[in-house]
Amino acid sequence: MLDRLVGEKVIGIKQCVKAIKSGKGQVLYVAKDVDNKLITPLIDLANNSNVKIESIDIMKELGRICDIEVKASATLIL
Repeated sequence: MLDRLVGEKVIGIKQCVKAIKSGKGQVLYVAKDVDNKLITPLIDLANNSNVKIESIDIMKELGRICDIEVKASATLIL
């Protein structure tokens, strides 16, 4: 289990999509409890851009390891 994500990152589906389309991103962290309809396009984009994808059990946990006080659906390490 991760304690914290370190390094430059963007949080949220829209920000992750924008960064990947700009050619940025090394690892994408995705919460498993996000609605598939929302997250599938991001996962497909990451796969097509050769960005590694890691799963986190719940959005609350992803928010915690991003060091924010709200839930997070996706986070991209730049």
